[in-house]
Amino acid sequence: MQDLTEDEFDVRFTVIPDGRGEYVRATADDIDADSKHLWTVVDPDGYNNVLYAISGLHSVNRVGFLLTAEAWSRATTAIWFESHKHDEKDEP
Repeated sequence: MQDLTEDEFDVRFTVIPDGRGEYVRATADDIDADSKHLWTVVDPDGYNNVLYAISGLHSVNRVGFLLTAEAWSRATTAIWFESHKHDEKDEP
């Protein structure tokens, strides 16, 4: 399994927006489930602080799907979005 940062993902892959210009798609109905261009966006903790893009079709903690112009060649997990909100208890 290959792990990528948000910046590394952005350099290696170009996300193709849907017909409405949205990058995260609600369904993957129009995409071959075995496509090496398909990614699943997941929220592992349910708080949307960090969203991950995982290569392939997945259902657990799924938020939506991405389609990239470039194919992935091996199983990959990448940070798709990371909130930079500060936790109030960390404030001075």
